[in-house]
Amino acid sequence: DWGQLLASNGYVVFLPNTRGVTGEGGAMHATIDHWGEMAFQDLMDGVDYLIAQKIADPNRLGIGGWSNGGFMTEYAITRTTRFKAAVAVAGHANFFSLYGTSYLRDGLRRTSKESPYFKRDWYDAHSPITFIKNCRTPTLLLHGEFDAGVPVGQAREFYTGLKDAGVEAELVIYPRERHSIQEYSHRIDVQKRMLAWFDKHLK
Repeated sequence: DWGQLLASNGYVVFLPNTRGVTGEGGAMHATIDHWGEMAFQDLMDGVDYLIAQKIADPNRLGIGGWSNGGFMTEYAITRTTRFKAAVAVAGHANFFSLYGTSYLRDGLRRTSKESPYFKRDWYDAHSPITFIKNCRTPTLLLHGEFDAGVPVGQAREFYTGLKDAGVEAELVIYPRERHSIQEYSHRIDVQKRMLAWFDKHLK
């Protein structure tokens, strides 16, 4: 729905199926163990191709996503300044704090092979919050109040980091919502805020 709304408002929309997401079978999904690395390479390769084909404007690039897409958004903007606007919904910013507050800890433990309380390096290396000082991208953060998989504290941490880094940022927390936004008025609000944020920074 983001893609359709943005396209209908004059944006070129790139919806990549990068390594590390579902959709291309188990072998494809297994690369999620790398948490961002190969997916980020695929994402930027796609962006570079669109720029080379003169489809995308390198000076007006935006990025956004939900859940793993929210994580990839935060991962990208803490590793490159090429994006001029970002919208992250339910993104996991800090794997160290996520481990202790989310039911996702089992997956993190299987991937990292260790508890962060005994070996923290892997968790920090893959967390967007670790590199927040590098971010320069104006960012809109949207999150459900009662998200159990990616607790709202993840958004609060990233928002605080952005403000400390002097980056323009907004945080919107939707009451009663969990990992996905369900109430009709909230879904409409997400779409309006997302479009307004990109219009403000990319047009």
